[in-house]
Amino acid sequence: MTGTAPPLSVPIMAERFGLVAPYLIARGCTDRPELCLILEKQRTPTEIASRTVELVEQVSSTMADHERIMIFVPTIAAGVNIATLFKTILYSGDKEVTSDRDSIYDAWIAGTTKIIVGTSALYAGNDYPHVRTIIFAGTPGDMTGTFQGITRAGRDHILSHCYILPTKNAKPKFRSYGIPDYAGNGKIVALCNPLPIQCLRFQFTQCAAVAWLWRESLFLLGFVLQFLKQFPQQNGSK
Repeated sequence: MTGTAPPLSVPIMAERFGLVAPYLIARGCTDRPELCLILEKQRTPTEIASRTVELVEQVSSTMADHERIMIFVPTIAAGVNIATLFKTILYSGDKEVTSDRDSIYDAWIAGTTKIIVGTSALYAGNDYPHVRTIIFAGTPGDMTGTFQGITRAGRDHILSHCYILPTKNAKPKFRSYGIPDYAGNGKIVALCNPLPIQCLRFQFTQCAAVAWLWRESLFLLGFVLQFLKQFPQQNGSK
């Protein structure tokens, strides 16, 4: 079951889990109307930090007590800087930086702080229903992770805003060296470029859903052909 796994990575995941084809894939809808996706202009890291503070101040004034803000950062260094601005501790997978992730998360859930700043370690696993604003403070690392982060918002089906604040002159986080770009490292950088103008919703939906349908059609065709091979061919001769 997945709502965000890249289509090309599904067979790899299935193999690692020991699944034998044919197996059932259950996916959630990627086009969620309650999510408003906003791509802002490219900025320097310093400008991104200032804009992040500005956005938080703007949305905080209208938030209810149960509503929350999530800020995602592309690197630990950027995260430590932004977390300091909000007098909090970065949520990351590095134990030297984040010694107690649970306490950070629990304080955020409890409302001790309404803001949590995290790396990609925070993308998945959070189902708090009232995340009203998400900010990507810098160009994200890949399409899949970005979409996972985006889908943390609006789980109560109320309008929520997701801002992407791209970094100037960002480069893909990883080079593929001929390996298929399952996660969309290059695509997220292209998406964050000012031109050509692209529909964010379409790009994420296409990445996570349309391509999956295309791949599954080929998978089904292959399964049918394998099934037909079980039957001996017949010709018209007597």
